[in-house]
Amino acid sequence: YAAGGQLTKDQHWHYHYDEEGNLTNKTPSPSEKVCESRVCEGVRNWSLGSWAYEWNANGSLKKVKCPDGKEVAFAYDALGRRTKKVANGKIKRYLWDGNVLLHEWEYNAADEPQLLVSPIGEVTFDKEEPIENLITWVYENGSFVPIGKLTDNESFSIVSDYLGTPVQAFNAQGELVWARELDIYGRVRKEKGISNFVPFRYQGQYYDKETELAYNRFRYYSPETGSYISQDPIGLAGGLSLYSYVFDSNSWVDVFGLMPWPNPIRKGHHLVFQKKANSVGLYLLGTDYDTPTFHFDKDTYVPGTHEKIHRSQDPFVGGRQGKFKGSAEELLEASRKGLEGLDDIKGDLKIPRTQEVLAKNVTPIEAFDKLMEWHKKQLEIKCK
Repeated sequence: YAAGGQLTKDQHWHYHYDEEGNLTNKTPSPSEKVCESRVCEGVRNWSLGSWAYEWNANGSLKKVKCPDGKEVAFAYDALGRRTKKVANGKIKRYLWDGNVLLHEWEYNAADEPQLLVSPIGEVTFDKEEPIENLITWVYENGSFVPIGKLTDNESFSIVSDYLGTPVQAFNAQGELVWARELDIYGRVRKEKGISNFVPFRYQGQYYDKETELAYNRFRYYSPETGSYISQDPIGLAGGLSLYSYVFDSNSWVDVFGLMPWPNPIRKGHHLVFQKKANSVGLYLLGTDYDTPTFHFDKDTYVPGTHEKIHRSQDPFVGGRQGKFKGSAEELLEASRKGLEGLDDIKGDLKIPRTQEVLAKNVTPIEAFDKLMEWHKKQLEIKCK
């Protein structure tokens, strides 16, 4: 590994990156073709049996050249959502509902509409885009967890595990048509039925068989290495390793490829950041399962709410990582200050280990005040 968790070599491959930290070439190990400098040139430096990657200026993956020489190209909208994949003479189109994939369909690349510009500058297409083999994805309310797959003639129910990873699919008659088991990195261990029938891996990930990568909204994840192939766009705010997925894939998810989170429904949000609390001696507020945390309602949780609370508190306490530069009293004051203006968020203050609810349907700042009451009482008990 190089700095920032950048994988440079394993048993089978050598990995080469550009100056932005994007993977450009993956060559067999031991590599017969070694770059003269640390930086390779992506598809221009491709050789048979290796992988090559080309990137857009905004950090999105533009093209992948596979070991057999075939190329896979991607296009995105203004929000960075992937809207097109071109591979094997086919075009796959994607239509989004916010941050979740709603529709996808595929047609021959030869049938793609061509852009026409008239003598006076009017821009049109020469024909309508084909919409064939339409697939519609249905999700749990306000989540990234798929619960249904609808095609032109059939409908399927999808069963997911506690992390929101699809594991089974049933047809309208209740018959099992697909099942899959992943290892800790997201690689397939066992699969029954059509391969990639449900392409979603961990929450927020869509797996591409052609590239052996999972599209994770802002980045691409490699199940083979258990890491991303580009640096975290938010830098060290997502953690000290710029390429890692999550701290614990048994309880954490990263739906955007930006910042790993523990399951906010299961573990809750620490209203005083754990590492900061422990750094100033507030150990009762820095435990994993014995500290009361802010829990979101499973049925009404809106993806991004957990991130919103962190973004609100970060400027006041200096982020999740590292020690707090101040006293315990100053940390508590800063933590509470960062929770102001979040009255649109409601949840319960609950102790994860015992499931005891200390406050129900409260705002983060109301939960914080209740947490301080609990903390004061615990200190009094310890003194006795």
